[in-house]
Amino acid sequence: MEVGEYYKHFKGKNIYKILATNVTYTGESAGVELKDLVVYQNIIDKKIFVREYTELTEELSKEKQEQYGRKYRIEKLNEDELEELGLK
Repeated sequence: MEVGEYYKHFKGKNIYKILATNVTYTGESAGVELKDLVVYQNIIDKKIFVREYTELTEELSKEKQEQYGRKYRIEKLNEDELEELGLK
């Protein structure tokens, strides 16, 4: 996963652009240090999100895989999808 790449959510409605990777949060949140965070933006509504890399890229439950036809929470857009969306 690299900055500037585009991914689609497993439900198919949202497209995300990766803004930053390998971010560490060392704030005052109950002494918890969060590492390997990914900052990403929904290209449709421009909302920005932060999630741990492992959570963002996790494999879906078998139930969700069958329901949505996807294996992972997000999947990188291929060349055809990028071109179709005007992102290439």
